[in-house]
Amino acid sequence: MHELLPFQQSVTAAGWAVTDPVVDSATVAELRDCVAPLVQSGRGGARNLLDEPRIASLATSPALRRFADAVLGESCFAVRALFFDKTADANWKVVWHQDLTVAARERIDLPGYGPWTDKAGVPHVQPPVEVLEQIGETP
Repeated sequence: MHELLPFQQSVTAAGWAVTDPVVDSATVAELRDCVAPLVQSGRGGARNLLDEPRIASLATSPALRRFADAVLGESCFAVRALFFDKTADANWKVVWHQDLTVAARERIDLPGYGPWTDKAGVPHVQPPVEVLEQIGETP
């Protein structure tokens, strides 16, 4: 993992990093084919991409896992995959932000959790700050 030290340092310092290509052009082409049906004029994106087996497979592949593991630890796992199609017809400016809602299996009303929303059929909730602070921590 020594080769990932610059990656780790950049993510820690800046919140992002640039790498050499991680997947080959054939994989990129396959992913483009996979998301092509999701592209609709005027629509900005799609949710629940981990339901697509090819995308779920990529999310668990060693090629990507090594980067996630380097920053988040080996017990991390993908919880969400989104597709954004920013074109001239569907574009929006989003300033840097941290999402505060998390996907949930089902809605259970508990003190400190809320508000609840529904995104593409999946319940989402904003948990208490103490829970958010634990996300991404290595045990």
